[in-house]
Amino acid sequence: MQHHQSPLASPSPGGVLLDASLPPNAAGAWCAVRLSTADPGAWWAKLELTDAARFQVVREFFLGPTRRRHRRIERGTLVHVPSEAIGLRMRVFADTPPSFELDVRVLRRWQAAFSLFWRGRHLLPAALAGAPTGVAGRVRALLGQAPARAGDVPPYASWIAWFETAPPPPPDFDVQVAVVGDGPGADATVEAVRAQTLQPAHPLLRIPASSDWEAVRARWVVIVSPGEVLSPHALAWFAHAISSCVQAAGFTADCDCLLPDGSRAEPLFKPAPDKLLLQSELALRGAGAFRWSAIPPNLPARAQEARRILARLDPRAIAHIPRILTHIEQGAAPPAHPAPHVRRPASFAPSVTALVPSAARSPHVVRCLRRVLETNSYNNFGVTVALASPDSADPRILRTLKALPRVHLLPLNIAPFNYAAVNNAAVRAVDSELLLLLNDDVAPLVSQDGGAGWLDAMVAHMQSPEVGAVGARLLYGNGMVQHEGVIMGLANLCEHAGRLRPGTDPGPHAIALMAREVSAVTGACLLIRTDLYRRLGGMDEAFAVALNDVDLCLRVRQSGHSVVFCPEATLLHFESLSLGRHYAGARAELEGLEVRRLRARWKDVIEADPFYNPLASLEPGREWQPSFPPRDGETVRTAAKPLAAH
Repeated sequence: MQHHQSPLASPSPGGVLLDASLPPNAAGAWCAVRLSTADPGAWWAKLELTDAARFQVVREFFLGPTRRRHRRIERGTLVHVPSEAIGLRMRVFADTPPSFELDVRVLRRWQAAFSLFWRGRHLLPAALAGAPTGVAGRVRALLGQAPARAGDVPPYASWIAWFETAPPPPPDFDVQVAVVGDGPGADATVEAVRAQTLQPAHPLLRIPASSDWEAVRARWVVIVSPGEVLSPHALAWFAHAISSCVQAAGFTADCDCLLPDGSRAEPLFKPAPDKLLLQSELALRGAGAFRWSAIPPNLPARAQEARRILARLDPRAIAHIPRILTHIEQGAAPPAHPAPHVRRPASFAPSVTALVPSAARSPHVVRCLRRVLETNSYNNFGVTVALASPDSADPRILRTLKALPRVHLLPLNIAPFNYAAVNNAAVRAVDSELLLLLNDDVAPLVSQDGGAGWLDAMVAHMQSPEVGAVGARLLYGNGMVQHEGVIMGLANLCEHAGRLRPGTDPGPHAIALMAREVSAVTGACLLIRTDLYRRLGGMDEAFAVALNDVDLCLRVRQSGHSVVFCPEATLLHFESLSLGRHYAGARAELEGLEVRRLRARWKDVIEADPFYNPLASLEPGREWQPSFPPRDGETVRTAAKPLAAH
């Protein structure tokens, strides 16, 4: 049994830092971690484990609920320590941090197995659901995540108390506040304007009718709706943003829900505005500031309708302030709904080739491709199955594949398997306008409409020449989410948004159902312009198994194109049925090398994803939830610019 104690360390926002060395035999083992104090006050603790091989924090999650033991209050968790781990840090959050003792104990395998099973027993039904194939892997994965999922996170009220701040002293700015429309909550809205720490230069406007807009006398107008209550520093933050981002014509900001008892809940940490997102109620919710000279005439006398018209301004002229500036009374906000679907006119029908790398050794390849062909209403479409090692393929499966309509087999000789190299070699034989990178274990989800519109929805986004790549929403075979876009920095490198959430859950504020720009999407189902793929040199073959899709998408954005997440295209991904885990066995040694390469090339975007809010958590499973502490970043975010690689 190994023990380690650490004294109180340096202060941090909302708490303290405890640094600890690991027991000598912790590498590659599960450890029990306990943090305890004799002080009965409220506190929370987040574990951070650093791995030298990846130059990053590789484990980060909150400890479990408090319990009393030997007259002390303690929190605990289990953590698997990678072989290259070099240290453990505990970040403690409390109003008045007490002194702590930190204990790290290496567990035997049977102890770890029993503890994980007990902590994760409620997750077993989800792991057992779905096809029998892969059930052992699903059980291991979910039980391994049980400690992080059981973490006890500080309440939103504590986040507000610790991290909400006033802006720097703003210069004078020419602004009027317009309360647009009539309805319940107007008195609270007006009262909040009068209580601002920075008072506007012009009197408050009430806009019950469209003609009342003629009374605007300021260069900037802040539009609020009855029931939307400005935070005390809201106008000061708008002033600071206007002075620091002089090219912008409008500003949006984050918001939350104001409950009847005066408490706040459900923070909405918005992504940076983009052309697609600005068509949804999500981006328009809460107060916004707009340059009056940029506002079109004849605005309606309803705030949400007025903001919807203003959202048609050039997205590059709309900036975002990552601060909670509006508290919306319950019932005052319209329900969140996706932006209108991008429709494909019949005249726009570019040719598409689905490129499917496969070992052709498992019957699931045939099942998935049949569903791809049968549940697809897009006609200008064909499939190329790229065989990296045709001699090792199952002859019966090859015969079945050859008999499928619109399927072409392309024998290659690439060994050992390199996913990027297989795709690059196969693209040389493709002559279509669009290329659909598709795994051989992906199949469309059969919905009420038969799922026939999945490819049509993806192709529709390509009408805009700015769009370079489009990704789909993917579910695991048991219906849990696998992919809703890639968030850079999530899990301290990059990770799929929404992973292991129920597929029927639309996510916080229905974000999972909204088409929007993202930094990257998975290559398991990725539509890209063929000429752009070739111009970029294809996938980087140094990323032999994974991260090649993330690197490709970031280079798409570097070229000036956008990457779009398309939730209308929902498919099932029976991940890794043919190749096993990305980093199992001999491939394990590639992980550190590929992670270091991605981190070195895309350091800036990993540290600050332009499509993810710096107030939101980077812990897997807590996407779009409050970050403890928030990350340092710009106080105003404009439309994402093309990336620069290192």
